[in-house]
Amino acid sequence: MLPGTPSDRAAWAAIAAGAVLVAAGEVLEARYGHDYGAAIRALGGMALIAGLLVMGFWEPRRRGAVIGRLRGISEAYWARTADWRMGDRLGLAGIVIGLGLAAPAIALQLLFRQALPVMIPALVLFWGGIALIAWERYRRGREAQSMQPGDDRSRSEGRGRWRGRR
Repeated sequence: MLPGTPSDRAAWAAIAAGAVLVAAGEVLEARYGHDYGAAIRALGGMALIAGLLVMGFWEPRRRGAVIGRLRGISEAYWARTADWRMGDRLGLAGIVIGLGLAAPAIALQLLFRQALPVMIPALVLFWGGIALIAWERYRRGREAQSMQPGDDRSRSEGRGRWRGRR
């Protein structure tokens, strides 16, 4: 009997079955030219990913640890960028998350030749973040141009040090 909880054993079984199915799909497609190889490879990929998700999230203590770590990262980011404009904060977060999703997308592409389910959100977040930052810069430039010399609004108005800079 394998050590660990029943969920650990199920996760390892799914990971192993997924790896075998991916390898079998590759062999079928490369060696015999069967179109079924892609379907078997995709099925193996789903089993592999399901095993990894069960391993990380099934037990409450692991799920709590993962969520706690992600919450800590999020709180640290929001604390460090507290004096930035919201468009800059959200834009940078989108860029970082998009780049973070690029690594799993590349791994999925190499293993299963199917990265679109991860690559599309990665691209949308990355370019959406760049668009938000560009919009903030454009809007800030327009605000600076519309100010008159005697205007009582100052560039340093607001919450942060970035408000008046270009």
